[in-house]
This record gives sequence, structure tokens and C-alpha cells, in this order.
Amino acid sequence: MKAKLKYGQACLENLDTRSSRGLDARVISSLGHGEWISRGQPLLIVGPTGVGKTWLACALAQKACRLGHTALYARLPRLLEELRIARGEGIHKRRLMALAKIEVLILDDWAVQPLEPYGRNDLLEIMDDRAERNPTIITAQLPIEHWHAWIGEPMVS
Repeated sequence: MKAKLKYGQACLENLDTRSSRGLDARVISSLGHGEWISRGQPLLIVGPTGVGKTWLACALAQKACRLGHTALYARLPRLLEELRIARGEGIHKRRLMALAKIEVLILDDWAVQPLEPYGRNDLLEIMDDRAERNPTIITAQLPIEHWHAWIGEPMVS
């Protein structure tokens, strides 16, 4: 399976870690070694539009691929719509199983639009299938403290 990275040429070696960007070069270097992948550790990249969240996520996934791991980039709104369609086509379960097997999954544009009930359920399944097995990289503009309200389900929050 191809990673389908939005920025296929993004790589950690080209990351601008000047202090004005607010990135910790030691953290980036540590992530470049890939231990977070074997630990199944999720990564959250949160910040305003235009700061390079997606590029950084793609660079991390590209590094994972160079280390021999599989990766896939997906915009969350589009992925949830594809899963809704897959349900109608009778391939929903197979699609979820395929997502669970990907070693590094990027969910880009987290919380950019309201979460529908079917999307909430699919998102729960994706995250549960991957928990402590395969890492997920989430990019979001919405600050983490607002995620519970976005999910909109007290039992899931």
C-alpha cells in the first residue's frame, strides 16, 4: 500500500527547527529514531493554520517508511465519508481492518467540521483498533481542551 502522503518529499532532515518556530530539535531528533512507532505511541500536532502541521506529520511518516514501516495519510473528513460509503457497499469492516494494520496512520484536519454519529463510531473503532499497537499522528487546529465538545458524546469523551 502506498502512503499517499500529501507532502511526499517532506523529510525530517529538511525541517526548520529554529527556535522561533517553537520546535524542540531534541524531540524531533528523538522522533526520528522511530521508537515511538514500536511503542505504538500516538503523536498530536496542534497549532493554527499554516504552521506546517501536515508537513511535519508527512515528514514523520516518510521517516517511518524509510525505517521499514507502512504509513498512510488521510484527511479525517474524507476518510470518515469513505467509511460511510464503504458501509453501504458492504466493505466497511474490511476497510476498518486495513486501517488497523497500517503501522503509522496520519489523521489530518482533525475536528475541522462537525462529527456526525457514524463518524464518531468509526473514529472510535479506528482509535480502539490502533491503541497501543500502531501509532496515529493527529494534526489539528482545534486546541485539545475542546476535543470533548467536538466528539459530542459523553461516554466517548
